[in-house]
Amino acid sequence: MRVEPERVTPPREVASAHLVPGVRTPLSAAEVQQALAIGYKNVTGQAPTPETLAVLCAQVATETAFGQHMVAYNFGGLKGTSPEGRETRCATHEIIAGSDQKIVDGFRAYTSAEAGATDYIGLLAHRFPRALDAAGEGDVQRFAVELKQGHYFTANAGAYASALRSAMTIDGTVGGNATSTPMVRPHQDANPLPSSADLSRVLDALSQSALSVSATSHATKDDEDA
Repeated sequence: MRVEPERVTPPREVASAHLVPGVRTPLSAAEVQQALAIGYKNVTGQAPTPETLAVLCAQVATETAFGQHMVAYNFGGLKGTSPEGRETRCATHEIIAGSDQKIVDGFRAYTSAEAGATDYIGLLAHRFPRALDAAGEGDVQRFAVELKQGHYFTANAGAYASALRSAMTIDGTVGGNATSTPMVRPHQDANPLPSSADLSRVLDALSQSALSVSATSHATKDDEDA
């Protein structure tokens, strides 16, 4: 599969997708956690382990500025059209040829947090199973490496992993339910942040929406399911 970070949606895709406004749908840490737990069970039939939930919540926190910059219930900055047939056009940052560039692209849009979380988990399970396995072990570094190798994001894998770690609680654990202490916190409450300029650029880009999967993932999934 060739990833096209500067993809222009073909007219036939635009015609088949229901374009919706890019409205923010902010969620609290507890709401993110609850939706991911439901989505994980919808996809796998099992409840996520605390380690899995901690890593996934950290990624969503990093991708959406702790849930406050989430748009159309898109949990992971997923590009293209959602299973509901909805898409929104948003400005985003991509690291292209080593340069942080601002572009406008199509992102999946959903009608609920549960729908967004379920599609996010489903894509990880289908396209990035080794990353999901790493999340189950609480291995943030391997999680980031596996996503990078699968072209989930365009940033440096080490910087992305550092961003994930900084989004987790001090001990990296999560409570037993969605009403427990949030497992993601503002950066000042977490472990000291790396101070590299590289990580700063990554965090800035991620907080504004997505460095994620190209819309070709839907076509790939259809081909593999056929």
